[in-house]
Amino acid sequence: EPTISATAFPDGVAVLGADLADPEECRSLIGRTVDALGGLDVLVNNAAVLVHGDFAELSVSDLDRAWAVNLRAPVLLMQAAREPLERSTAPAIINVISAAAFNGGVDHVAPYAMTKAGLVTVTKSVAKEYGPLGIRVLCLSPPAIESQMRTKLTDEVREQIRNASLLRRTAEVREVALVT
Repeated sequence: EPTISATAFPDGVAVLGADLADPEECRSLIGRTVDALGGLDVLVNNAAVLVHGDFAELSVSDLDRAWAVNLRAPVLLMQAAREPLERSTAPAIINVISAAAFNGGVDHVAPYAMTKAGLVTVTKSVAKEYGPLGIRVLCLSPPAIESQMRTKLTDEVREQIRNASLLRRTAEVREVALVT
């Protein structure tokens, strides 16, 4: 797994940790960010968990874990970010979704797909509410990326994903993120 080097970031970027399954940590993360940077211009909701298993066998705990990180956390972060973003000259919220939001995903990942689909709908609603405040709210659906989360999929499914890509491959983390 790549590590993020704080020295590689330009001025105005802070690396802060939080347990996004914890609603209080979600709410406090925005305040800590504003304190560290003196304001907030962009919120990127990119964290996700992949709950993998047969649909008939999914537990309430599985569903709750996917809901907490993939959908509830972005909602809480967008709520907490509204006021600081209103003070920005170029405010934006970017919610990272997945092709699974539209096609149901592959290899028994229904909770992941449903939460990403929910994030699409929430994004549209928040865009309508925050747009008049000058805050752009949008979804971004990056290509399939070789990540630790993807290693939980079978080789056959990973090959299907690669073949479905226009590039016939998955992207590497370094192609879409600053890592060392």
